[in-house]
Amino acid sequence: MNATEGKIFDKYKKAKEKIGRIKLRLDRIIAQTYTICALYTYVLACRALATNYALFLLEQYLMLKIKAVRVGKSIELKIVEDFINCCK
Repeated sequence: MNATEGKIFDKYKKAKEKIGRIKLRLDRIIAQTYTICALYTYVLACRALATNYALFLLEQYLMLKIKAVRVGKSIELKIVEDFINCCK
Protein backbone atom coordinates (compact mmCIF):
# COMPACT_ATOMS: atom_id res chain seq x y z
CA MET A 1 0.00 0.00 0.00
CA ASN A 2 1.44 3.36 -0.96
CA ALA A 3 1.09 6.69 0.89
CA THR A 4 -1.97 7.84 -1.09
CA GLU A 5 -3.84 4.63 -0.40
CA GLY A 6 -2.92 4.91 3.27
CA LYS A 7 -4.31 8.46 3.45
CA ILE A 8 -7.51 7.42 1.72
CA PHE A 9 -7.89 4.45 4.06
CA ASP A 10 -7.36 6.72 7.09
CA LYS A 11 -10.04 9.11 5.80
CA TYR A 12 -12.36 6.14 5.26
CA LYS A 13 -11.80 4.92 8.84
CA LYS A 14 -12.43 8.41 10.25
CA ALA A 15 -15.61 8.78 8.20
CA LYS A 16 -16.81 5.36 9.35
CA GLU A 17 -16.19 6.28 13.01
CA LYS A 18 -18.04 9.56 12.53
CA ILE A 19 -21.00 7.72 11.01
CA GLY A 20 -20.99 5.32 13.96
CA ARG A 21 -21.08 8.22 16.45
CA ILE A 22 -23.91 9.90 14.52
CA LYS A 23 -25.91 6.66 14.43
CA LEU A 24 -25.44 6.21 18.19
CA ARG A 25 -26.58 9.78 18.85
CA LEU A 26 -29.57 9.33 16.53
CA ASP A 27 -30.56 6.11 18.31
CA ARG A 28 -30.48 7.94 21.66
CA ILE A 29 -32.59 10.78 20.29
CA ILE A 30 -35.13 8.34 18.84
CA ALA A 31 -35.34 6.47 22.14
CA GLN A 32 -35.88 9.75 24.01
CA THR A 33 -38.57 10.76 21.52
CA TYR A 34 -40.42 7.49 21.99
CA THR A 35 -40.22 7.88 25.76
CA ILE A 36 -41.51 11.45 25.60
CA CYS A 37 -44.40 10.41 23.35
CA ALA A 38 -45.32 7.56 25.68
CA LEU A 39 -45.23 9.85 28.71
CA TYR A 40 -47.37 12.50 26.96
CA THR A 41 -49.88 9.81 26.03
CA TYR A 42 -49.99 8.60 29.61
CA VAL A 43 -50.45 12.17 30.89
CA LEU A 44 -53.32 12.78 28.49
CA ALA A 45 -54.93 9.52 29.57
CA CYS A 46 -54.94 10.82 33.15
CA ARG A 47 -57.17 13.73 32.22
CA ALA A 48 -60.69 13.53 33.52
CA LEU A 49 -63.64 15.90 33.61
CA ALA A 50 -63.52 16.07 37.38
CA THR A 51 -59.85 16.10 38.29
CA ASN A 52 -58.81 15.21 41.79
CA TYR A 53 -55.61 15.82 43.67
CA ALA A 54 -54.22 12.33 43.02
CA LEU A 55 -54.51 12.82 39.25
CA PHE A 56 -52.95 16.27 39.56
CA LEU A 57 -49.95 14.81 41.41
CA LEU A 58 -49.59 12.01 38.88
CA GLU A 59 -49.66 14.53 36.04
CA GLN A 60 -47.02 16.67 37.75
CA TYR A 61 -44.82 13.63 38.31
CA LEU A 62 -45.12 12.55 34.66
CA MET A 63 -44.36 16.07 33.44
CA LEU A 64 -41.26 16.00 35.62
CA LYS A 65 -40.24 12.73 33.98
CA ILE A 66 -40.79 14.30 30.54
CA LYS A 67 -38.50 17.19 31.45
CA ALA A 68 -35.86 14.75 32.66
CA VAL A 69 -36.02 12.72 29.44
CA ARG A 70 -35.65 15.88 27.36
CA VAL A 71 -32.49 16.76 29.24
CA GLY A 72 -31.29 13.18 29.09
CA LYS A 73 -31.08 12.58 32.82
CA SER A 74 -32.90 10.19 35.09
CA ILE A 75 -34.81 11.36 38.12
CA GLU A 76 -34.80 9.83 41.56
CA LEU A 77 -37.26 11.01 44.15
CA LYS A 78 -36.53 9.66 47.60
CA ILE A 79 -38.88 11.77 49.68
CA VAL A 80 -42.00 13.84 49.12
CA GLU A 81 -40.05 17.09 49.49
CA ASP A 82 -37.91 16.14 46.47
CA PHE A 83 -41.07 15.84 44.38
CA ILE A 84 -42.48 19.13 45.65
CA ASN A 85 -39.21 20.99 45.01
CA CYS A 86 -38.86 19.56 41.48
CA CYS A 87 -42.37 20.67 40.49
CA LYS A 88 -41.75 24.33 41.33
